[in-house]
Amino acid sequence: MKLFLKKIFIIVFAFVLVSCQHEGETLDKISVIKVENKLLKLDSDGGDIVIPYTSVGEAYGKVVEVEVDAEWVKIEEVTSTSINLSVEKNDTGVDRTAKIVLSGHKASDVVVRIVQSKVSDSKPSYSNFTVTISDITSSSACIEVDPLNPSSYYYTDLFTASQYETYGEAKIVEAMLEYIDQMVSFSGATDPRAFLYQGYYNTSYDENVSLDLRDNTDYYVAVVGMDVDEGGGLVATDKGEFYKFHTLKASQVDMQFSFAISGSQVEVTPSADFTYVCGVASKSQWDAYTDYADAARDYIAVAKQYDMLETIIYTGKRTVDFTYLLEKSGDYVVYAVGYRNSEKDKGITTEVSFKEFTYTAQ
Repeated sequence: MKLFLKKIFIIVFAFVLVSCQHEGETLDKISVIKVENKLLKLDSDGGDIVIPYTSVGEAYGKVVEVEVDAEWVKIEEVTSTSINLSVEKNDTGVDRTAKIVLSGHKASDVVVRIVQSKVSDSKPSYSNFTVTISDITSSSACIEVDPLNPSSYYYTDLFTASQYETYGEAKIVEAMLEYIDQMVSFSGATDPRAFLYQGYYNTSYDENVSLDLRDNTDYYVAVVGMDVDEGGGLVATDKGEFYKFHTLKASQVDMQFSFAISGSQVEVTPSADFTYVCGVASKSQWDAYTDYADAARDYIAVAKQYDMLETIIYTGKRTVDFTYLLEKSGDYVVYAVGYRNSEKDKGITTEVSFKEFTYTAQ
């Protein structure tokens, strides 16, 4: 578990098509078939599926070859931009998976998998993993993963509920696969399974993991079965399983804030002598938050990423220069909130105080 939250999540979701061009080879000779969603989920009722695809180089504008390894998936039509399939009703009493392979025109094979549930809610009723979440504090938790098949490969990571709701399960699974592919590429390894887990896993036993979670926040533990296909590429072997938990709220203190603003200078006066953070956001950014404390949590997360947390934690009356955050003239919001940086009771400790102002660039 590498904890995606320590990285910029947007980077993980930036899908980049990379091609290797040999000396003397022109771009129009490179042949690539691209499918955006390689994991499709259906409930037991089945139905019609359309798989859009794009192609470049020699494959451009041509119809791909399609193979299906399951009798319950029928190929209805294949065009130069999409594949139309029909999936039969699942009355077998078990969940099942089909593999669709797109190939041809000297392009590498692309594998798409269909997962069909035995029940009608699109969620397979069985679990491939037992996940236990315990010892939850405001900034940490113990996460245990015990696979049903101890020899199977899988990967697990954490996502905030906001990320889960924004991207959805299929995109998260895709992002986890791409993250492992990136690790393989960066390391020069030849087998993606070197970065996966087998058997029982416990974050408390993993020396490479130090969970530093946000307080009072919903999280999902994502566990995805993974393996390599016939060509050695990494694929998901299930649709992923997601387990929700909530971190504790840090102990609260009684402290409010007042602000005096002059240009880019903000004088912050707290009503008590507890630690706090103070930040600035554009009015549009501020309005996008449903919980204003998350603005402070985002600010703190960036400071942690650059090892600058101690430089933004204050006590007592303080004048803060926000020139580096005020990029241009416009409407802004300055805010302050109590924050405790301790091992066992870390997090936001007060309600958020804020003040809107208009800044004119000099």
